[in-house]
Amino acid sequence: MVYHHKNWIGLNTGLFLLRNLQWVLDILDAWAPMGPKGKIRDEAGKVLARELRDRPVFEANDQSAMREWGSKVYLESVYYLHSYWAILVDGYEGMMKNYHPGLVDHRWPLVTHFVGCKPCVKFADYPMESCLRQMDRAFNFGDN
Repeated sequence: MVYHHKNWIGLNTGLFLLRNLQWVLDILDAWAPMGPKGKIRDEAGKVLARELRDRPVFEANDQSAMREWGSKVYLESVYYLHSYWAILVDGYEGMMKNYHPGLVDHRWPLVTHFVGCKPCVKFADYPMESCLRQMDRAFNFGDN
């Protein structure tokens, strides 16, 4: 989807790993002006909408911009680099019982992403008790 069809939603930059190489620094330099809202971000969004299939015209975003460096980007599809905690944590015990990490017989997460859990603020998407209990479970799963 990403390489052949120029699909802008075919990759997720919610988590990505970077090597300390010059071309990575070049990517970050190219992204930096697109961070703040304003003319540069809006103009970059128009270019990305023109270049990428079915992308609506709106301000530049990291996923669209990353697609433009496709020849230097490896998209991992065997392992979960991260997974949304609410669909993952209840399955830890079954994963430990039925699968073996590293043998590619199930997609084990490198990171459990606790999006929506905000234990340091008053308002969050999920109850603090639930988030803290599941964070503890994730820690113990990772430590096992």
